[in-house]
Amino acid sequence: MSNRRDTPLPSEAAARHLAEKGEGAIAEVAAIAERARGLVASGSVNPAADGHASHPPPYSWELTERDVHVPKRIWLGYVDDYATGEGLSVYFFAGLARDEDEFSRSITLELGRELADKAEVRLDVGGFPFASMFLSPSFASSRDAFDRGEDRPAAMSFIAKYRANYS
Repeated sequence: MSNRRDTPLPSEAAARHLAEKGEGAIAEVAAIAERARGLVASGSVNPAADGHASHPPPYSWELTERDVHVPKRIWLGYVDDYATGEGLSVYFFAGLARDEDEFSRSITLELGRELADKAEVRLDVGGFPFASMFLSPSFASSRDAFDRGEDRPAAMSFIAKYRANYS
């Protein structure tokens, strides 16, 4: 007789946590599990063979490797995001990077990969909405000096966020 089980043992800690939340939470998790079984049975969701969820395909800028022979320059990025109930969020970034892809990878830490992919990234500030609000004259002057190689730091990043909710 084999000790192998077709269904895994439930986590005691998770079961206790759920029990402490009460019958409503238990019923909700049961309904979620039943819906998941229905999705698998209908074929609309194919579970991964290894039991782990599949990841979305990488963006092109996630696949490139940096060229250490290219000097770092100041790159700028802008993206806005609007969500009902959350309002408008506007993000502006500046940082040292060798190319657009390296800069995009660096802003994913703050934005996440989806917003980083939507961000406009370029070397000059022209055409960015809200640029005058985010870039003070002294920062713009420092940025220009860095790009000319004057007093260039080893690392530099600048992040500005503007959020507005008009509800």
